[in-house]
Parts: sequence; structure tokens; C-alpha cells
Amino acid sequence: MKPIPEKIKTPYVTFLNKQNILANEIPYYLKWLKYYLDFCEKYSHQGSSHNSLPLFKNKLKQKKQSGQQIEQANKAITLFYQLIESYKIKKTTAIVSDKRNIQKPKTESIKKPDITKKQSWKKELELLDNEIRLRQYSRKTLQTYMKWTRIFQTFLKSKSPDLIDSQDAKDFITHLAVHPVR
Repeated sequence: MKPIPEKIKTPYVTFLNKQNILANEIPYYLKWLKYYLDFCEKYSHQGSSHNSLPLFKNKLKQKKQSGQQIEQANKAITLFYQLIESYKIKKTTAIVSDKRNIQKPKTESIKKPDITKKQSWKKELELLDNEIRLRQYSRKTLQTYMKWTRIFQTFLKSKSPDLIDSQDAKDFITHLAVHPVR
């Protein structure tokens, strides 16, 4: 059984503390999360999907876990889902904010380009890395996503991520159709 990746464990423990889970109970919550993630991997379930929890609880019943243990596991995984939802909300809020910036009338001042282009792209790549790890995608998937993000960055000549809009994505896809990457 694999340990919980630090990219998941650290935010989860922080989240548990914010939810006022007693310090002596946190190791049990971590244990249930580890069992749950292992269960999801073993049976090819999506760890972030609420549909996996009833299946996990059934497995615990088959393993003769007590009702109290199953309830604690349920609470641990439900809090894990809440943590994932909070990340999704932050991400959605950022996307909505970006869309609002795109739809501004042309009379408003345009943002000045970010002079720290590489630094801002580094931040975007770190966010991508965190998201892929949180979702427990394979290392190869991460490498592929990173590769395509860098190709997109090169196509945009390191244009600041804050200034990218849907037209940039359309132009990139059109470019790929005409000049495929080999």
C-alpha cells in the first residue's frame, strides 16, 4: 500500500485542522484516506468521485469493520471530497474571473504584460503539477500535460498567462492543424 502523496496529505491535514478534528484522531483519518485511495486505485475508481464512497463502505463491511469505524471512514472521505470541492471552487472562481477580464469593453485599460514571463509560467506549471497529483493521474500524464503546456507557451512566445484568451487557444489549435508537432 502506497503512502498518501505529500501533495495530498499536507492540504488534507490542514483542512482537518480547520474542521476542528482532534489531533489524536487525525492519524485515523489519514489511515482511512490511505485505504480509500488504495481501494480506488485497486478497483479503478475515481478517487474524487462520490460514487466510490458507497463501494468503499461495502468493502469495509466485507472486511468486518465495526459500524463506528465505517462511520469514521465515511467522515474522513467526505472531508476529503470537501477539500477537493474547495480546490474546484477556487479554480472555477479563477476561470470566471478570467472570463470577466476577457469581456471587458475595449475602452478600459489593458493589463500591462507581465515582465516576469518565465516566473508566471513557472507558477502555472506548478499549479498544473499540483492538480495532476491531487487527482492522482499517472506520472506519464503529468509529463504529457507539461510538454503540451510548454509547446503552448512557446507558441505564445511566453505571453503572460494572465493575458491569454480563448482566441489564443483557437490560434494554437489552428496552428497545430497546419503544422503538427512530431
